[in-house]
Amino acid sequence: MNGGDHFKIVYEAMNTAGRDIQNTAAQIGQAAEDQVARMRNTIGAGWGGNNAEEMGQQFALMQKRTGYHVDGMNQSGRDYDSVSHIGQTCESRVSNIVNS
Repeated sequence: MNGGDHFKIVYEAMNTAGRDIQNTAAQIGQAAEDQVARMRNTIGAGWGGNNAEEMGQQFALMQKRTGYHVDGMNQSGRDYDSVSHIGQTCESRVSNIVNS
């Protein structure tokens, strides 16, 4: 294997990791958008002006009662762990290629 092959493998590994991280970040963003939509649909149209804070508190209380907030936090943790895992795996592979 010549030196160019090493660079190509490293480039492809980094490119793949970058795409995986972007996809995971997009999923996290979509989950946040879904959460906002659920908030609006659950409480109704009282999100504007002076009612916004009260509506937010009511939604938080509803989540606490149903346990949904725990599930949501756990999923967010798993999502961010996925981003970390992608980076660590890519770093390990690149290190193995460079050091071999």
